[in-house]
Amino acid sequence: MGGNAANAQADKALLSATVGKRKGLEMTLQQMRENVGLFTSQSTAKDSIMKMWAGWKNLKQDQGAQLRKIYVQDNPNAPGERHLFIEAPEQNYYTTSHGIIQEKAKEIVD
Repeated sequence: MGGNAANAQADKALLSATVGKRKGLEMTLQQMRENVGLFTSQSTAKDSIMKMWAGWKNLKQDQGAQLRKIYVQDNPNAPGERHLFIEAPEQNYYTTSHGIIQEKAKEIVD
């Protein structure tokens, strides 16, 4: 009997901790959504996103491979820190706009 009571108490404690962590995560996600919403409502963000799209089209072919090379393979940061890469050495319509958006995104995440 004592074992059942201890197990029930442990289950309640785990459930309480899980619910608390979930609520904390939900709050964090909501704050991030609000920050992203604020960012995308700004005309600079909209302009940069449109320019990135135009830059994607200007890359003509194999866009994914070209951008993977720039932002993943040639990224000077360690794999866990690739998001810190703001300015690509290649200058084109896409990379310029990416730099603007990436800098703002970094502010949101930090």
